[in-house]
Amino acid sequence: MGRGFAEILSGELQGSSLRWALQYRAVHAFDTSLGRRPVAPGISTESSGALAAGANQIVYGGFSAVNGILRASATEEDLATHKTIRVASASGPLRDGIFPVAEAITRQLGETHPFGTRNPRALRDFAAGLESSDPAGASQDFAQAAAADPDFGRAYVFWLDTAIAQRNRAEADRIVEQARTHRDRFSGIDRAELDLDAAGLRGDFPAQVEARRELARLDPADPNRHRALAEALMSVRDYDNAIVEFRRALSIRPGDAASLNVMGYAAAFSGDLPTAIRVLRGYEQLRPNEPNPLDSLGDVHFALGHFAEAEQFYLAAHAKSPGFLNGGEVLKAAQARLMTGDVTGSTALFNRFRTEREAAHDPNAAYHAAAWSWQTGGRRAAIAAMDRVARSDETGALHEIASRADAQTAIWMLDLGDRAGAVAHARKALAEAGPATSPVVALVALLAQPEALPEPAQSPLKDYARAYGLLLASQFRPAAQALDDLYRRPTNDLDDGLAVLLAWAYEESGEWRRAEPLLRLTPLPQASGLPIFSSLYFPRLFFLRGVVLDREGHRTEAARYYQIFRTLSGPDGAIWGEEQRAR
Repeated sequence: MGRGFAEILSGELQGSSLRWALQYRAVHAFDTSLGRRPVAPGISTESSGALAAGANQIVYGGFSAVNGILRASATEEDLATHKTIRVASASGPLRDGIFPVAEAITRQLGETHPFGTRNPRALRDFAAGLESSDPAGASQDFAQAAAADPDFGRAYVFWLDTAIAQRNRAEADRIVEQARTHRDRFSGIDRAELDLDAAGLRGDFPAQVEARRELARLDPADPNRHRALAEALMSVRDYDNAIVEFRRALSIRPGDAASLNVMGYAAAFSGDLPTAIRVLRGYEQLRPNEPNPLDSLGDVHFALGHFAEAEQFYLAAHAKSPGFLNGGEVLKAAQARLMTGDVTGSTALFNRFRTEREAAHDPNAAYHAAAWSWQTGGRRAAIAAMDRVARSDETGALHEIASRADAQTAIWMLDLGDRAGAVAHARKALAEAGPATSPVVALVALLAQPEALPEPAQSPLKDYARAYGLLLASQFRPAAQALDDLYRRPTNDLDDGLAVLLAWAYEESGEWRRAEPLLRLTPLPQASGLPIFSSLYFPRLFFLRGVVLDREGHRTEAARYYQIFRTLSGPDGAIWGEEQRAR
């Protein structure tokens, strides 16, 4: 009954437009992440979870069964002042069970919705499943709850979640099928929760977005619903609607620093720098001693082309916490200066980064130095330096760095038209690869020698292999189709360079007007160093912006971009001949 009262009260209060009623999973998320055993209901064991989940009020109570009468009371308390807001109580014949008493208390606490079952056996099994420390036992309990009351939607939700957590796809599919025959009698929230999980099993992301949209509509006071929808919209680059949902989440929970941070990026990617700055300054006020708000401010300025400001924010983040991102803030500052065409100034910043990494005995320091040579136009020197990195420990403890170095060299050689050299380095990369580098090394090897290796069997590796292969073969029209498909897919990588690659394919296919909006944002710099395929879009971004401006009649601005492109390309042009076109 203890867990039963808690679940009925929180379940009947769920979906209110006036307040957010925390549910079991939110209260116990911290316990689950640490692998702790489920705890019994009660203020002593669950108040910390409620606080961590963002509660500002708490309801606690007790019950007794004496002489055939069930009595229960619940006290609602303000957590900031510890003052009692109201006390609700009810009683009834014990033979009538828990439901009439629990429902009477819930009505006194506020707006209510029917709980998913009135079957005592279903409730008992459901509570047992919640408190079970054994996933297999919990699954059996939830199955029994659903069998006792086939219309109890919440039992199916938890049963399905348990199967998914155990990676039991066959059982998960069976639960979805069984729930489908009863779903019309489930609550709207339970239907949407099941739809969300079922869409995830199918890999149907649009259906997941619609399920999240429905959950945000049905449970409007839960900020997590709006935040989850906002993040899903971000992943399909629907930044304007993501901002709307972030605002709804923050109106409920203004102190959600993570939402403020991601909303700042959404605003920037939608082109609204003032809003991005305002939101991220709010994040900074919540976390004044942390470097990440400054890093985020650097990123949003970088994305929108304000490189001098980005550099200062990155350096301020580094000053606040020199160990943050392993010193990568200085590398990002160097990249920001490089975007202005100032090779000398940016290299001075890079050398500061390199000195710090060498002092920290970072085994990647030489790799970063070789990559920087490529970025600043020393392409042949970069290849020689990266080869030295690869040969320095190709069979030792750092063989994965050697593998990545050989893979990077292979890509650069493909850019310059040296396929034989690329094949040789790709083979070495394959021989040196470990678990961390194997997927990307396999992709590089396929690009270097497509006739000798099988195509990857699974997406997205297979689809990237096709898109990059078409670009390397200068087959731009089919490349545009392949890249457009990748660009439209959901992704958590907000700086993947795909927009620039798609713009390149469009421009080369004679569709430069479609390229223009894709070039408005600048791919973000990485604190971990140069992405292995970045030579496909950097410094090409400058050339493409110059081409679009040239076609629009802005010759002076175009010439500035062409000049930066030529500077960063150096004397060794790539196979596509853009260096000559830029002259």
